[in-house]
Amino acid sequence: MMQVELLAALLVWGGAGWLADRWLGSGPWLTVLGALVGYAAGFYLMWLRSMRMDAEEAADDAALLAARATEAPTRMTVRGARTTPRGTDAAPRSAARVAAAPARGGLRDA
Repeated sequence: MMQVELLAALLVWGGAGWLADRWLGSGPWLTVLGALVGYAAGFYLMWLRSMRMDAEEAADDAALLAARATEAPTRMTVRGARTTPRGTDAAPRSAARVAAAPARGGLRDA
């Protein structure tokens, strides 16, 4: 979409300069000036759109972080992809058991 804005601004301002040159009977100077103004306007529009997209992305990231902060903390087991909320009846694992887990084929809930 940004490329279309750049091209449209270039064509509109360049076309306006070309029409002004034809109407005034002058050389190609107003066409060149119109093309330069259109190029600058197109880049300005692209910059505005990119700033808006950055602001929307930052707002989405902040909303995601706020949603994650309100969730209950979870713990992932090694075997399987099951999550267990903290504070349930899942037995705590000792450091020795966790270190030996890869040799036994993963952690298992007792």
